[in-house]
Amino acid sequence: MIMQRDFSYEIEMKSILSDEQYDLLKNKLPKIMKLVNKESLHTSKFMSETGEDIRLRHSETKFELVYKTGKVTDIARKESITKLKSKQEIDSFICIFRALQFIEEPSWITHRRNFEYNFDNNNYFVSLQDTENFAKILEVEFNTEKEENMDFHKAQIKKIIKSLDCKPINSEKFHQEIKKYIEKNK
Repeated sequence: MIMQRDFSYEIEMKSILSDEQYDLLKNKLPKIMKLVNKESLHTSKFMSETGEDIRLRHSETKFELVYKTGKVTDIARKESITKLKSKQEIDSFICIFRALQFIEEPSWITHRRNFEYNFDNNNYFVSLQDTENFAKILEVEFNTEKEENMDFHKAQIKKIIKSLDCKPINSEKFHQEIKKYIEKNK
């Protein structure tokens, strides 16, 4: 049985890391934050003709279909996550999306360390990511059911990123890097 989760709002910012920054954070984050999981996440992404972003993701412990609105570089987007039971379900959805002629982007694998971080009495999620053949990234996010206080959480996320001696990604530059990755891996 597929378990559905209603839409929520994902507020996130990323920072591209050098190898040195990545190694420093790999040692630092477990000392100041709670490690909640470590996984290698395989992602297949499809776009509809109208721009809907649908991802099929699986790791050692989860299988899910993720629907997101907006651009990949937007700071706040609506998302819905549907939990699946197996890799076979993911493969079935891939076949369906291909049959429907959704636009398929190159898949990717991200090795992630996910942390929970209580900052000013709010729980944020900090993810240290190494995406194969792309980049090392720090991602900080907050999830909420309501649109209110988004500006507050955007400001808090910026503070967290800066406190880790990183800079938020320039969204246009990041968009160009994603386009290069897609072209290179078609």
